[in-house]
This record gives sequence, C-alpha cells and structure tokens, in this order.
Amino acid sequence: MDLYNDLIRVFADRWFDFRSGGEALEIEEHEKAASVKNIALVFHGRLLLIKNEYLKKTNELYRENDNVPELKHDCDGVFINETKGNKYLVFVELKSEHCESNFVKAERQIAASYLRILSLFSCLRNFNSKDYKICGIIASKPVTTEKLVKIKQKKSVNCSLSRYERQTLKFAKPSPQPFELQDVYSKLSTLPVKEELHFASLPIFHLDVHGTSGRFDLEDIIKRL
Repeated sequence: MDLYNDLIRVFADRWFDFRSGGEALEIEEHEKAASVKNIALVFHGRLLLIKNEYLKKTNELYRENDNVPELKHDCDGVFINETKGNKYLVFVELKSEHCESNFVKAERQIAASYLRILSLFSCLRNFNSKDYKICGIIASKPVTTEKLVKIKQKKSVNCSLSRYERQTLKFAKPSPQPFELQDVYSKLSTLPVKEELHFASLPIFHLDVHGTSGRFDLEDIIKRL
C-alpha cells in the first residue's frame, strides 16, 4: 500500500499497522467500565490501521472547547481498507448503552477524528481525501424493545421525532442504511480550516453488539456506501 510507505517515511512506524485480507481487525474500547469491550471486523483486500495512540498523542495540540466542535476528542478506531478497486476511510467508535447522549458523543468523536486525520495526512503528496469513500461506525448494545416500541408508536400517530429517534428507526431496519451526520451538527465548517477538512454530510452506520463483543463482516457495511 503506497500510503503506508509514505506515512512511515514521515511519521514513526509504530503508529501504523499494515495487514492483508481475510483477517479480522479488532477494535477495543479503552474505558475499563464499558459493557461493550471490543468488536472484530473481518475485512478483505488490504488494510492500514491508524492506531488510536496516533490521535491521542496530539490531543494536547487542540484547545479546550465547551461547544461543538470539540477537537480534543478521538475515536476508538481509524483504518483504511482497499478492496475491489475502492478505497475506504473508516472511523469507529464503541459505546455501551444505545442512547442519545452516547450517539451524540460518538458523532463528535468521529467528526473530530475526521478533521484531525485529514489534516495530518494532507501533508503527504499522494494523499487526496476525494479518492476515498469515508464513513463512521458506531457500535453499541441494541436499542431496547421497549424504547423501540415507544418510538414506533410515536411515529404511528404522526408525532414529530427527535433526530435520535429517527436514527434509531433507520438503524433498526433489517438492512439498515447509514444515517447522515450533517455539518449543522458537526460544525466543522465553522472552524477556520480548509474546505477539504470538513464535510457537508458523513454517513454513519450502527452495529448491534450482543454481549461484550461482536464480530462483523466489513464488506456488508461498506458496500452500502
């Protein structure tokens, strides 16, 4: 993978891991008290893992901010997958409970990681974000039956649904499509950064984790982009 060779000529190679297809990439939650500990993503083709510490090491570069965007955030996993002639840049965040506050925080972590990875990689002559299909993945416990029933009942009587409720319904479908994280929520465009470092909208997928860990086929997710 040319990008890997370029990265390790500029950055320390300990921040990156290059792998070839048929393996499973394990992404771990770093909070000890979390009930979702890890997920494994089976991938095909070639994969470049950008280790979590690569972002954590640069957290102190960014200012504290009580408002969105919060750039000191980082997500649990970032990787690039090249398969079947396509390139994918994927940001993964693990949460425990399926709830609005967790989803909001996960999206902020994904958005911050997006800007930070693209800004760090933009120094490379051969890196162009437009060459990649980019998405985020939130993995958490499934929505409870009680909560899902209440949302469906609310929709059935034509009550207005919150953004989280609309997310939940979309993620609960048998073949769920991504829910778009729009700039109005990420607010990356409010920063004085180049246009290529923020997005109009970013597709976000959700994975149901039953138990403390889950195993998923990455291709089943990215084929929907």
